[in-house]
Amino acid sequence: MRQGLTMRLRGGVEFEDVTDEPMDDAGAVEALRAAVARLESNKMLLHTGPMTFFRDYLTSMGAKIPRAPRIPISTDTYTAPSDTPAPAPVEEEESEESEEDAMEDSDVVAEADADLDAPQPPPDVSKEPTDEDFAKAGELKGKVMEAADDAAKAAEMWSEIIALAPNANAVASRGLCYIALKKPMAGMRDADAALGINPDSAKAYKTRGRAKAALGRWVDAVKDLGTGQGIDYDDDTAAFQTSIKEKADKVTAKEARSRARGLKNKEKQQRAELARRKEEAVKRRQEEVEEENERERQTMADQRGGGGGGGGMPGGGGGIPPGMEALFSDPEIMKSMQNPKVMQVRAPPPLCSFPLPISSHICVSIYVYTYLLTLECVHIYIY
Repeated sequence: MRQGLTMRLRGGVEFEDVTDEPMDDAGAVEALRAAVARLESNKMLLHTGPMTFFRDYLTSMGAKIPRAPRIPISTDTYTAPSDTPAPAPVEEEESEESEEDAMEDSDVVAEADADLDAPQPPPDVSKEPTDEDFAKAGELKGKVMEAADDAAKAAEMWSEIIALAPNANAVASRGLCYIALKKPMAGMRDADAALGINPDSAKAYKTRGRAKAALGRWVDAVKDLGTGQGIDYDDDTAAFQTSIKEKADKVTAKEARSRARGLKNKEKQQRAELARRKEEAVKRRQEEVEEENERERQTMADQRGGGGGGGGMPGGGGGIPPGMEALFSDPEIMKSMQNPKVMQVRAPPPLCSFPLPISSHICVSIYVYTYLLTLECVHIYIY
């Protein structure tokens, strides 16, 4: 009996697999069914991983396979894009790299190795050369040109010339020889000495500029080269100045950023200091107010608690308010006050609700009304 397997693909394409052999392996059918179910749930498997052969097979049978979405997939499992926004990139603070680390250059010489073992002595500018000295110096200058490829030998010859007839051009020329020998500190020393002899020496400025460039001091090097070019322009120096200007610009930009960060930090510190001072002032004022309130509470407590005795009044030991001594020393007034109609003692409602004796040691206020002159009535309020 012939058995067949009919499959309907996307796009309406049908094909039937007919075999003469019976399919007794039910597990193969179940595996195919499971594979199709997985493809239905994740169609990206047709475009990546081990299922691509099945895609090729279906295509060869005339089936239309949808294009794969433009989503990078690195494994066989497709993960739908998440709705959660990606975290914002963290800005990294600019690293505080040193100038040497930021601009590595094979031509830069470390200062520890940039000088002679025995620094050259300064030229004797006080010497007055003779005609013979000038003649010998002239002969040596011709020989220096022949030894241009030997910087060490040329430096020795320039030293002899300087000893015979010291001048700014000879000293600066020896400085160039030291720079060629990777001794820019010695070269810069000669350039400074040449400028001491002739402050307007273009060669001295150019020599010092090259020495500073050999030390990695790009900004200062460009300045000295520019000064020398302003005095006497030459193409070789211009080309060298251009070659290091980019490095100088980077250093300048870095210094500007560093200054900006410094100003920002300074402003931040100033704001923090102002906030601290304000907080301290507020706290100090709160303490002062609390102390004032405490003193007022203590004063009120002392007044309510009563003080010591005073002159007293008839019938009690209450204190006499200041300025009332003369009133109570008048015999007629004292006699009139013995009359019950004259003196009424009561406590004001806001403080007490019951009569108080006149002997109470509480602050006494005596209100004398206009009819006190007739000695008809005196009201004494105790509170």
